[in-house]
Parts: sequence; C-alpha cells; structure tokens
Amino acid sequence: MTVELAETPSRVGLRDSQHASTTPVLGKLAKLVLWAALLIAPRLPVLAAYTVPMSALAVGAGLIPLAIRIARSRGRMTELEWTGAVAGAVVVTGAMLPKAARLWILAHPAIWLPMACIVACHLLVGGLGAARAYQEASGPSKARLEAALSKIIPANLAKFAAHDINLIGYLFVWRRSADVPAGMIPFDYYRHVRPILFAFLAIAAIEAFAAHFLFMHARPIIKWIVFAVDDIGLLYLLAFILSLPKLPVLVSREGLRVRAGVLVDQWIPMEEIASAGRVISLAAEDKSRMLKASLMAYPNVIVTLKRPLKLKLPFRGERAIELIGLHPDDAAGFIQTLNGMVASRVATA
Repeated sequence: MTVELAETPSRVGLRDSQHASTTPVLGKLAKLVLWAALLIAPRLPVLAAYTVPMSALAVGAGLIPLAIRIARSRGRMTELEWTGAVAGAVVVTGAMLPKAARLWILAHPAIWLPMACIVACHLLVGGLGAARAYQEASGPSKARLEAALSKIIPANLAKFAAHDINLIGYLFVWRRSADVPAGMIPFDYYRHVRPILFAFLAIAAIEAFAAHFLFMHARPIIKWIVFAVDDIGLLYLLAFILSLPKLPVLVSREGLRVRAGVLVDQWIPMEEIASAGRVISLAAEDKSRMLKASLMAYPNVIVTLKRPLKLKLPFRGERAIELIGLHPDDAAGFIQTLNGMVASRVATA
C-alpha cells in the first residue's frame, strides 16, 4: 500500500522559491555560453567565411539584453550608470571580436562612430565626476580612489581596482611614509616574517625566469598568461612585502587598528577590548573565533574582547570574533600600552 503525501502550501512555496531562484541563474548562464560561443565560433577555420555575421550576432547577444535591462531599469539607473554599462559592453565586445570583424567595423564609420562617441562621453563625464569625488571624499587615499573610480567603472570593480592600485603603489616605497595618524602609537610586526617572504620572492623570481625560458617559442596568448601569472604576481608579492613597514598596528585611546599589510585592516573600539596578554596555547575552538593577524607566524599576543564582534574578514566573510591574534615585534611594549589604554578608559568612564 502506497501513501501519497499531498503538497502543503509551505512545500509548494519552497519549491516555487527554489525554481524562481534557479531560473535567473540559468538564464544568465545560457546568455554567457551563447555569447562566448558566438565570439569563439568565428575563430574556427570551418566558420572563417562567416566571421562578420557571427561577430555581429555576438555584438547583438551582448548589447541587446543590456539595452532591454537599461530600459526596464529606467528611473533606477542614473545617466552615468547606463552610459557606463553601454560603454563597457562596447569595449569588452570589441576587444574580444576577431581581427577581421574589427577591421570590418572600422571600415564603416556609421557603426564605430556612435560607439566611440558613447565611450568618449562616458570617459569625459565620468572623469570629471571622478576628479570631484576624489577631492570631496574623506579618509585614506584608498577610499578616495575607490570613490573616484566608482564614477567610471562599476562599484565592485572600482573597489578591486582601488585595492590593486593601492598595493602596487607600495612598489614606490621611497614616496610613501608610514601610515601613522596623529595620536596613534605604532607597533611593527614584520621582522619575524620578512626573511621568509624574501625567500618566497627569490623562489618566485627563479620560477618566473624558468617559465619564460620554457615558453620562449609558445603562442603569444600563452606568453601573456605566463606574464600575468608570474611577472605580475611577482610584483604583487614584492609590493605586499614593502607594504608591511608602512602599515603598522596602531593603538590609541579610541581603539586598536589591527593591520597585516593590505590583507587585514580592522578597527576595534577601545570600549570593546577587555585585555591583552601573552599566548600560552590556543584550543581549536579559540582559533575558530579568532582574527589571526600574525601573518605566517604563531600569535604571541592575544587581545580578548568583551563580547563577540561581527567583522568582515578576508577570504572568510563575516564572522563573530572574540579574540585577536597578533605578533608584534615588541610584544611586551604592545601589551603594556594596550592594557594601559584600557585601564585609563575604565578609570575615566
């Protein structure tokens, strides 16, 4: 005897919600696959004769859905946002088209001139807005740069670009002083890991040289991939090493600024700090609720918070943190200074 369970309203609602959440993802994936196929197809020898029409279809597949989305979002998107979306689609699609299709478009000014005008207008208006946003924004240079770039490119991409530009800026170390605002007491934390990081840098340099030697006669696209992975990665590693002396951990009467190069930058108010002390051992459950800012070393100082704080951590998302693991070069001085700031705040409260 079989029993059929009737679908309850909650079960039907759950099924409908799952279907609704899956459908947009599948639609976007289908559009991406179609667009990629239309861009790759003209490069195949079998379809070489159809390069121009296939490329036109690729442009349509990229721009027409974008135009429909802009039309539906009318009133919710500013003029700068939709001109930026169109300009970005034009640049990306044009860059990925085959050479024959690009030459065909360049031979017809009626096609490329409106596209060029859209891109030029967006860069002009966005550039003026970026200059004004950079002057009006407050805070560190990275935040000001992010505010400026968000006037030209999407916000998430602007955040990523500002982070990278800020990191690469540390290559010009002689032009940057340590980021220590007035009233802050700095504590360095890099001397114990600097030899290891420079060893990694030497190994990476040898690996990059060997990769260039091995792929000396490879296709240009492979050489560009090797360049992006090895050479640019080498510059990023060097910039990260040079950023460590410029971004110390800071202690003030208002709070503790936890930093580990450009990887970690968290502000902890002084009223949330209970105490700081030496590390004897850490249990597994302690590690799960700890912000580890000691790079590759084991923490020698633990800062205990009065209550769990939700912090957005790199590569881990938002977590509730109760402990902060640090490895300052002057551990005794750091503990004495931070505990003194906590005691003075309690006395004046």
